[in-house]
Amino acid sequence: MKGDFMRRVNEMLERGFHGALMGGFISIVSGYVEYVLIRMQNTYVGNLTAGYWDIMIPYALFGLIGGVIIAAVVGLVSGRAGAQQATARLGATLAACVPLAYLMVRAAYNWVPPIWKLSNLIAYGAAVIASLVTGWLVYHAMRLLLSRVARRGAVPFWRVAAPVLLMAGIVLVLIVPSRFAGPSPTVPVAVQPVAQASATPTQPNIIFILLDTLRADHLPMYGYSRQTAPRLTALAKNGMTFKRMYAPASATRPSVASIFSSLYPAVHKTNHERDYLPNAVVTLAEVLREGGYQSLAIAANPNISPVFGFAQGFDHYEMAYSDSAFKITTLGSVAEDALGRQFIDKLFAKGTEFSGLADNMTHIALKRVAERERKPTFLYVHYIDPHWPYTPPQPYDRAFDAERNPSIRQADTDPLQLAQGRVEQRKVSHTLDQYDGEILFTDHHVGRLLDGLERLGMLQNALIIVTSDHGEEFWEHGQRGHDKTLYEEVLHVPFLMSWPGRIPAGSTFDEMANLVDVMPTVLDMVGLRPVPGLQGFSLQKQLLQQASVNPQRKFFAQQQNNQRAIEMVRHHRYKFVRHLRGPQQGLEEFYDLERDPLERRNLAPLAQTQVDAWRTELDLFNKLAQQSNLLVEHQQVDKLDDDMVKALRSLGYLQ
Repeated sequence: MKGDFMRRVNEMLERGFHGALMGGFISIVSGYVEYVLIRMQNTYVGNLTAGYWDIMIPYALFGLIGGVIIAAVVGLVSGRAGAQQATARLGATLAACVPLAYLMVRAAYNWVPPIWKLSNLIAYGAAVIASLVTGWLVYHAMRLLLSRVARRGAVPFWRVAAPVLLMAGIVLVLIVPSRFAGPSPTVPVAVQPVAQASATPTQPNIIFILLDTLRADHLPMYGYSRQTAPRLTALAKNGMTFKRMYAPASATRPSVASIFSSLYPAVHKTNHERDYLPNAVVTLAEVLREGGYQSLAIAANPNISPVFGFAQGFDHYEMAYSDSAFKITTLGSVAEDALGRQFIDKLFAKGTEFSGLADNMTHIALKRVAERERKPTFLYVHYIDPHWPYTPPQPYDRAFDAERNPSIRQADTDPLQLAQGRVEQRKVSHTLDQYDGEILFTDHHVGRLLDGLERLGMLQNALIIVTSDHGEEFWEHGQRGHDKTLYEEVLHVPFLMSWPGRIPAGSTFDEMANLVDVMPTVLDMVGLRPVPGLQGFSLQKQLLQQASVNPQRKFFAQQQNNQRAIEMVRHHRYKFVRHLRGPQQGLEEFYDLERDPLERRNLAPLAQTQVDAWRTELDLFNKLAQQSNLLVEHQQVDKLDDDMVKALRSLGYLQ
């Protein structure tokens, strides 16, 4: 009896050992393949030195545990069968079902639209069941061969050599240096910018900091009552605040494309999903590089990934993400759905060194600057923390709770008026508390970035720009977010510029401007010639009060995605919007912003003569844009890779 019991225990241990090795090996291979694909694409995670272990360790644990469980199940099914036959069954089943399950789950996550929270888990379960059935069929196909090998005295090979080989494979996979995954991709430049003289040591470094989704009226220098940005406030006191800077779109990709190209979205056509910044567009980075600058970019929004052409002209373009890389893998998605996002966040937290995106962004940016050549540098840093889902780390998540958001009132003059009471004040208040906490958190790390650049000698002669790509709605017109409308809350963005000795400290620029003006203004200020065909204007002379602004200048904005298409034209007082496609197709809006700054009263039905004139302005702009389209070909990425789709969905850009 005792001998029989020990024999069974030994068989169970042997099956468990083989199962753990096989499951661990296959799972680690799957994890490594996913790591390599992410690293090669460099779409959402560009700095994966530590991320390598973030992926491999969870995959290994999952495989080891899963292998033991499957081994136990196989042992129960096989009854008193020998360990070698059970191992053969286990190996055949695992070899077939694990990779197939992996592929099927990836397909389910990226192609099956979620209907409810558990839909991914249901798809995962179905994939595993289908894979196990397939694996069992493969086992029956291989059973004869493996059984004959075992019966012919090859048991020692399976018991000794196979585990050794599997263990060696695990070790080899784990120790492969992550650098062999490949360098960050670069985007070929089809058009060369205007020839420039080489940069001189007297030319300034250009520090361009963009805070994603930051509306102007949530900063103290724009009249906000909360102290959300002490470091930006200090920067404004040392430089100039643009009081009326507007974005040409209410989404990241078209807006940043306009910053980089000085073209409106109707011309560069880089709007959403697979749209790609055309090679024919000459970017700010390309002109600066031609002028002798080295260009570095660190960004956290997948919408401006190199996949979409935004690396044009940059010597180094890196996508940064501070969460565990495991969370963007297939297994990570399954675990998040099964165990909950908060549990996974705590389980894979980075600790105090990197508690959010902004701190990791700052760390990477300073590291890359320290590695740069000693010549004039254009540094672009794109923080994303103010973006939804508004989850600032402690203690920023409670920085404004006690204030109960005193700025929210039911009054026509309030910039944050609720949308006709459809949203509870408590919900809006909490949302704004978290949004402001994100701003305060990001401001702290912008300060860290500037302090670090100071220590590295980058700010001795530097033009510093801080702005945003668009704002954010908080139910002022019935909804939250951006990419849906062209109201003031999503178009009015902050814009700060500092260059000691060149820009007067504590000054303001009170005239209207647009982000399409950034490229020609920067080039003019550093003494480089802009390329022809830009739609923005250099504001250098106006900044130095050497010229006045054209009071008749019109400003345009477009917002286009799969759900809607909206366009706008405005100047200082009036604003005309029309909906070309979407839930409000055919609607025209006309506002007198001096009398109605909150855009509550649509004057279009009452002012047809004025509306006709503004409609003509918009038609003329579109005609000119179509002529420009002959020069700028609309380009799209052939197919978004799975990780990019997941990244865009996580931020709400894809359904």
